Amino acid sequence: MLRAILCLCVLFLLSAERAEAGAVNCPTTLTLSPNLAPSSAIGSSYAAGMVGNDLVCQFAPISFDSFLSFHPFGCPPKSANAAVSGGSGAWNFGSPGSSKVVNFNGHGALIWGRSLHGIFFPDRGCAYDEATPPVVAVWQAAPKNTTCTVNAFNRSQFNCVLPACLQTLKGSSFPTAAFSPPGPGYTNDSAIINVANGQPVVGPASVNQVKSKMGTSAFNSAMFTLVGGPGSDSTLPAGVITCSYDGPRFQSGGKTLEAAITVACTGSCGSL
Repeated sequence: MLRAILCLCVLFLLSAERAEAGAVNCPTTLTLSPNLAPSSAIGSSYAAGMVGNDLVCQFAPISFDSFLSFHPFGCPPKSANAAVSGGSGAWNFGSPGSSKVVNFNGHGALIWGRSLHGIFFPDRGCAYDEATPPVVAVWQAAPKNTTCTVNAFNRSQFNCVLPACLQTLKGSSFPTAAFSPPGPGYTNDSAIINVANGQPVVGPASVNQVKSKMGTSAFNSAMFTLVGGPGSDSTLPAGVITCSYDGPRFQSGGKTLEAAITVACTGSCGSL
C-alpha cells in the first residue's frame, strides 16, 4: 500500500509540477543596443493577451531625456535593437509581436543636469518617445493542447491548463491497447500493487492483465477514481496528456491487490 501511495503521490506531484509549468511568465528584462535609455526608463512587461494560438507580452512605452546633438544639431531620430531575457521559454520578435528595431522621435525640452558641485540645473536638451513600434511586444506559441488566460493576480503571467480528466472512469471504459499516437491508450506507469507491502505484483501492467487479475466482470463494473492529472510525460509527444486512476481493492491468489492505471490521450481524455 505504501508503494501504491508513493507511486500515486509521485504522479500527482508531477501533474502539479506540470500545472505550474503551465504558468508562462513574460520576459523580465528588455535591453537596447545601443543603450539609449537608462534602465529606469524601461518598465516591466505584462501579458497583453493571445493572438490566435500565440501568447503576446508587451513592455510599457519607453521615453528618455538626452543632451542636444551637435552632429546633426538638435534632436535627430534614434533607433536601437531590442532584446529580451528572462521569463518562460523563448520569446520572439515579429508578428504578432513587434519588430526588434525600436525607433525614437525627439523634440526640444528642458532637462535637468547636475554640476560638479552636485547642484541640479535646467538645460536645453531632448525628450525622446518611442515612435515605432509604439510598444515593444514579443510572442511565443502557447503550450500545445492548452487553454491560456492572463493571470488576473499576476499580469506578467499566463495560466495555461490542459483539458480536464474525468473524475471517475469505469473499468470497461479503459482502452486495452498501449498508448500510440493519437491514442488513447494505457502507459507504462500502470501497475498492480500488493496492498500488504506496497510492492508491484505486475509493473508495468497492461489493462488486460489488470482485467485478468480482477476478473472481467468485476473489472468492467469497477469504478476507478482520478488521483493524478491532467499531466504530461516527457517520454510522450507534445500535446499528449495523462490521467491516473486508482481502482478498488480486490482479492487474487490469496492477496489483497489494487490497480493503478494511467491513460494517455492526444487532445483530451474527457471522452473515454
